Amino acid sequence: GPAARRAPPAAMAVAVGPAPHIRGAGPAGGDAPDCLTHLFEPRAGAGIELVLQATHAAPEIHEVQEYGCSALRAAAAEGRANQDLIGALSGIEIIIEALRSHSNVDKVQSAACGALGNLAHDHDENKARIIELGGIELVIRALRAFGPSDEVQNWGCAALRHLTHGSHEGRRRTAAGGGAEVVLVSMQAHPNQPMVQGGGCALLGHLAHECVEDRIHVIAAGALPAILRALRSHPELARVQACGCAALGNLFVTGSATAGSGTGGGDDDDGDFDSEAPTP
Repeated sequence: GPAARRAPPAAMAVAVGPAPHIRGAGPAGGDAPDCLTHLFEPRAGAGIELVLQATHAAPEIHEVQEYGCSALRAAAAEGRANQDLIGALSGIEIIIEALRSHSNVDKVQSAACGALGNLAHDHDENKARIIELGGIELVIRALRAFGPSDEVQNWGCAALRHLTHGSHEGRRRTAAGGGAEVVLVSMQAHPNQPMVQGGGCALLGHLAHECVEDRIHVIAAGALPAILRALRSHPELARVQACGCAALGNLFVTGSATAGSGTGGGDDDDGDFDSEAPTP
């Protein structure tokens, strides 16, 4: 399992400069130069530690928070070892603080949502810690605050998808916070954003997975037309099609069928890491 959580790395002086071009770290996506890629390989944890040091040392500088969370988003997408290391070095706490402290900066919000989503991806310990610290409520707040922002909506919907996958508490808190309604608004407003459409379908399916009451609530909120619209709009995108079909399977369960009964779509797999900014 992951190493025991340690205190954040020691503070260091920080100079603000241009963000490095790393895979998944900026709106353009794309691949990192060879000289940067090695920083986020599992055997090279020094790069992650330096990013956490910089982000922890300058909580009030929004550029540092944006670039730091973007780098952690990219690092977490490289796999389990990096997810473990970031969690053990209190990276989740640092990202949560960035979300809390820079609620009016869309670039910090999108980068931090993406980092939380990739840290939660198929990782129960990180997911539980993010949920415990109020991460779901912060992601929902970001989605509400930055409705027109493609980036916030993409990474926020993806984060909720991963935080509700396989987690009863994640689903409960998302539903209680109005997550279904927020994501449905996002799907309506951003029809050409595949991460919004795929993540939204997956989230709606997750929320409908466990009990009839939740299923009825999701359907009443408008899930069915939203999912059908996503499927029709993106026939070429396997992720959207898979998430939409799985969600429909959950919505179509009737009567006393329950999770794990073998009826309906079930709890779909957690998909791929969200490691690149999507393009329409």
